[in-house]
Amino acid sequence: DYITSLNSIIHHDIKPSNIIISGNGDISIIDFGSAIYKNEESESYTLSYLAPECLIESKKCDEKIDMWSLGVVMLELYCKKNIFSED
Repeated sequence: DYITSLNSIIHHDIKPSNIIISGNGDISIIDFGSAIYKNEESESYTLSYLAPECLIESKKCDEKIDMWSLGVVMLELYCKKNIFSED
């Protein structure tokens, strides 16, 4: 079923450059080039937005990694910098 398959997709690269806000305030996530299905493994990511468990364990990804990345984006908005970036 179509909805079930959509719920199984993990963006895997949520970061500010992949989030757009329209003139009326609608938020969209773009660039699904790194997207994977739930429980697949991937080597494609942006390090400063990657959930720590993906670095510590060689485990398959789930939707929680996108929530971590979104939290990093929100923290970046609040602090006006990414505290996990090496810059």
